[in-house]
Amino acid sequence: MLETQLRQLHLHQEQLNQEKLRFALEKKDEEANARISLYRDKLTEMVQVVEELESKMRDLEMKKGKEIRVYEDKLRYQEERHKEALSLLHLECEKKVHEAENRVSAAREEATKNFDTKIMDLLSENRKRVELVEKEHQTHIMQMNAVISKLRAEKRETELFLEKRNPKQENEQLISNLEEISKEKDALRHEVEELRNRLKPANDIERRISEQEECISTLQLEKRKQEEEIKIWKAESEKWQKKFYSLEADQKRMLDKALQELQMLSEKETEKIQKENNEERKRMNEMIVLLQEKLSEALTKSAAFEQQRNQLRNIHKQQKEYVSSIQALEKEVINLNAKLEESDYTIRQEKKTLQRLQQRHAEEIVELQMHHKQEILKHQMTLEKERSFAVSEALTRRQEETRTLLSEMERRYQELLESVQQYSQAQIEEYKKAVRILKQKLKQSGEGEST
Repeated sequence: MLETQLRQLHLHQEQLNQEKLRFALEKKDEEANARISLYRDKLTEMVQVVEELESKMRDLEMKKGKEIRVYEDKLRYQEERHKEALSLLHLECEKKVHEAENRVSAAREEATKNFDTKIMDLLSENRKRVELVEKEHQTHIMQMNAVISKLRAEKRETELFLEKRNPKQENEQLISNLEEISKEKDALRHEVEELRNRLKPANDIERRISEQEECISTLQLEKRKQEEEIKIWKAESEKWQKKFYSLEADQKRMLDKALQELQMLSEKETEKIQKENNEERKRMNEMIVLLQEKLSEALTKSAAFEQQRNQLRNIHKQQKEYVSSIQALEKEVINLNAKLEESDYTIRQEKKTLQRLQQRHAEEIVELQMHHKQEILKHQMTLEKERSFAVSEALTRRQEETRTLLSEMERRYQELLESVQQYSQAQIEEYKKAVRILKQKLKQSGEGEST
C-alpha cells in the first residue's frame, strides 16, 4: 500500500513537473514568437532601409554619371572651340603669309620686268648708236681708202712720168731722192701730225683727216659716254638690285615681324587658352576629386551597406537556422506534448488507480482502526477481566509494538517522501538546466540578429 501510494505521489509530482515544463515551454515559445516577430519587423525595416539606400546610391550614381557626361561634353566642346580657333588662326596666318609671298613675288616680277625692260631699252639704244657709229666709221674709212687710193694712183703716175722722162741713173737717183723724200715726207707727216695736234688743218686732206680724227674722237667719246652710261646703268641696276634686295629684306623683315606678331598673338591666345584649359582642368580635377571623395564616401557607405547586407544575410541565415532550430524544437515540443499527453493519460489512469488505492487504503485503515479498536476493547475486556500484571504487560508490549510499527511506518513514509522529493528536485534541476540552455540559445540567436 505504501509503495503504491509512493508511486502515485511520484507520478503526481512528475505530472506537476511536466505541467510546469509545459507552461514554461509555452511561455518560452510565446517569447520566441514575439522575438521572431520583432526580428522580422526589424528585418523588414532593414530591408526597406537597404532598398532606400540602394535607390539613393543609384540616384547618386546617375547624377554623378550625368555630371561627368556634362563635364566631358563641356571639355569636348571647349577643345573643339580651341581647335577651331587654332585652325582659323592657322588659316589666317597662312593667308597672310600667302598674300605677303604673292606681294613679294609680284614686286619681284615687277622689278625684274622693269629692270629687264630698262636694260633692253638701254641695250637697244646702245646697239643703235653703235651701229650708227660703225656705219659712220666705215664711211670715213671708205673715204680715207678712196683718198689713199687716189694718192697712190697719183704717186704711180708721177713715178711712171719720171721713169719715162729720166734715165735709169736719174731714176735711181730719183728713187733714192724719192725715198729720201718719202722719209722726209714721213718725218713731215709726223711733224704735220704734231702740228695738226697743235694747229688747225690748212689743206683739204688735212681737214678731212682732222674731220675723220674728230669723228673718231667723237666716236671714242660716244663709246666712252656709252661705257659711262653702261656703267651708270650698271650702277643704277646695282642700286635697283640693292633696293630690290633691301625691299626683299624689308619685306622679309615685315613678314618676320608679322609672323612674329602672329606667333606672339597665337602664343598669347594659346597661353590664354592653356590658362583657361588649366583653370578648367583644375576645376575639373577639383570636381573629379570631389566626385572621387563622394564616390569613396559612397563606396564606404556601400561597403558598410554591403557589410550590413552580409550581416543581414548572416542574420537571415541565423534566423533560418533559428527558425529551423525552432521548428526542430517545435517538433520536439510536439513530441514532448504527445509524450505529455500520453503521460497525462497514464497519470490520469494512475490517479484513478491511486484514488482506488486510497479508497482501499482508507477502507483498510478503517478496518485496521476498527480491528484496533476491537483489539483495544478486547484488551480492555481482558484487562478488566484479568486485571492482572500479565495483561498489562501484554498491553504495554502490544502498545510498544504498535508504536514501533507506527514509527517504522512514519520512517518509511518520510524516506519515501525524501526520495520522491530528491527525485523531483533532480528532475526540476534537469528541467532548469534545459531551460537555461534554451535561454542561452535564444540569447545567442538574439545577439546574432542584433549584430
